[in-house]
Amino acid sequence: MTLWRSLALGLLACTTVHAEIAATLNGTVLFSKRVQQADPFGLNDSESAIEDPAARGLHNAYIYLQPADDKTKAAIEAIEVSASTDAPIEVAMDQRGFRFVPQVIVALAGREVAFGNGDSHDHNIRGNSSEPRNIFNVIMRPDRTFTKKFVVQDPDNPVKLACDFHPSMQGWVYIIDHPLHATTDNEGTFTISNIPPGTYTLTLIQPLIRLRTEGKLTIESDRQVEAKVTFGLDHRYYRGQPPIVLED
Repeated sequence: MTLWRSLALGLLACTTVHAEIAATLNGTVLFSKRVQQADPFGLNDSESAIEDPAARGLHNAYIYLQPADDKTKAAIEAIEVSASTDAPIEVAMDQRGFRFVPQVIVALAGREVAFGNGDSHDHNIRGNSSEPRNIFNVIMRPDRTFTKKFVVQDPDNPVKLACDFHPSMQGWVYIIDHPLHATTDNEGTFTISNIPPGTYTLTLIQPLIRLRTEGKLTIESDRQVEAKVTFGLDHRYYRGQPPIVLED
């Protein structure tokens, strides 16, 4: 309870782009085949990437925009982001039902991320990373909360989380230095708001079944852009990149 109340109180990392130029990207990420469902007790290493198989929505996919030219880079740097690294908790991840929930989170560099244990069993969290400052290992007794700040690292190589007591548990933390990012919900949908006009590379990664694709897009002032991506079994383990279909 305390963890989630803290999260609710901490969603203060506001981003602001002038209303006359702000644009929005809405998207849907689908998987054309059924993925094996997760073992509820975490006894296998095959957690599902699809919450609702009928809908085929791919959840826990990480989407982010990166500037494709200097003008767009300057526009991103001009976005007003609360600069205090002492701001309240921005995002949280729980250990619940022998799973990391949500399995994928994204945090702004320097902001606190809260980790909790909502199970009645002991866990630990081992954070493996190519960036030494993002490595950690803590014992998580029931109802414990642990907070940590991260530094930016390569989005293709996020912090990988594991529980040594329950090896099937997997989680990922992506750390970015600007707010133009999102993760997909249970239906595979996402929204990125307050986007300055410019040319971007849109990248999408689903780390559990190792899917990745990217494409260029141009964002115009005060527009709603729709993006759709459909993955299949032949794309697993980074074997191929389906196109990102864009519509205004």
